[in-house]
Amino acid sequence: MFSNLSKREKALLVFLALLAGGVLFWFYIYEPAQEEIAGLESDVSSRETELNRAIERAGQLPELREEAQALRERIQTLREQEKSVPDLLVMFNELAGDFAVELEDFSPYNTEEEIRLNLLLRGDYRNISDMLVEARRSDNRLELSRIDLQAPEDGYYLEAEILSIYYKYDF
Repeated sequence: MFSNLSKREKALLVFLALLAGGVLFWFYIYEPAQEEIAGLESDVSSRETELNRAIERAGQLPELREEAQALRERIQTLREQEKSVPDLLVMFNELAGDFAVELEDFSPYNTEEEIRLNLLLRGDYRNISDMLVEARRSDNRLELSRIDLQAPEDGYYLEAEILSIYYKYDF
């Protein structure tokens, strides 16, 4: 088949075969390889950025550990300082005795974050107000959220119905 072709035709066929091989190589091997190389280079760049961030975070690890330890100590201190319902009852009972106020009712409602207290006090206005000021001053986690004063039938003493909230954590 190729024997009756002239030298020029054979050279042209060889050239066309090489050209076709080159075109096939270009479109099916070289171009996809270049695209894959570009994708891998982009992936390497993003991985380097991620690695640099991780190295930066690893450099901050001692400070983060110190902060975590400080927070653990703070939480432990708060737990040690946390008052329970009996502690609050003792505190209010002692304050009532110190200020000549009768503690007639103490009704707690305990949740995970706070202890709600309904108190019913009986005494004169000055003693009740001084007692409440001292209770608030003794612990900054105690909030007096509602105070209702009423004059009972006997007239001399006041009754104070108080909703107080003790927050277990203050941070």
